[in-house]
Amino acid sequence: MLKRHTNRVVFATFIVLSFSLFSAAQAEAPWYQFEVIIFERINKGAGSTESWSLDPGTPSRLDARPMRLRPAKAGGQGGAYKTLPKSAWRLTEVEQRLRRSRNYRPHVHLAWRQPVGRPDQAQKLHLEMYDRKDAKYPVEGLPKLEGTLKVGVKRYLHFEVDLLLRRLRAQDAAAAESADEPWSGGLRSFRLQTSRRMRSGKLHYLDHPVFGVLVLANRYTPAKAEPEVRQETPISAEIPPLVDQTDGASSATQAEPAE
Repeated sequence: MLKRHTNRVVFATFIVLSFSLFSAAQAEAPWYQFEVIIFERINKGAGSTESWSLDPGTPSRLDARPMRLRPAKAGGQGGAYKTLPKSAWRLTEVEQRLRRSRNYRPHVHLAWRQPVGRPDQAQKLHLEMYDRKDAKYPVEGLPKLEGTLKVGVKRYLHFEVDLLLRRLRAQDAAAAESADEPWSGGLRSFRLQTSRRMRSGKLHYLDHPVFGVLVLANRYTPAKAEPEVRQETPISAEIPPLVDQTDGASSATQAEPAE
């Protein structure tokens, strides 16, 4: 009986110490502000030359923290993992360019701040977006876009995505017919699973024949009152060209040390 009680005490102590060490690591971890745009390629025949898996699977939300996609109200600062207001965005012009184009449609634009620890301890963030009812080709009953984002840092920033985009087969009516096309209730599913080493202040592009991700990271110093973004490194003047690619090759910039 005494031995069992001792084991319970040791186990409880271990849990408390582990939580304390994790909290301390989080407190000492550098902070970054992240901004992400996820867009779909809507040009005629996008992805039609590829062979897609019939069942690409669904990104796991296990241990993931749900992210609010709607921007915070003006003036809101929030804390870690809180969605920032549009006034904190630095990629507004990039999103406007995408919206003006006939080839792209932005679906998600959000920014947040967080401490960034080691990649193996990174907090996974879960996104889920449903189609508008007035969409030309609405996906009903299932998320139009869902998946996870995760970022960690060692020598470099490591940004990892696992995203699934769904769209109606009718949207691809002009694409060539293929027996290998995913088909489930008139839906086609496309999955992007990749990671990228990043440099702060640099715009990075994660490419896919059907959709893509733009991501920008900047170092941030949290303050006790009214935190401000520390913009030591300006956005690179080089914005990756958003050209139609059917081979799935990434046009992300060369990885450089995190700052």
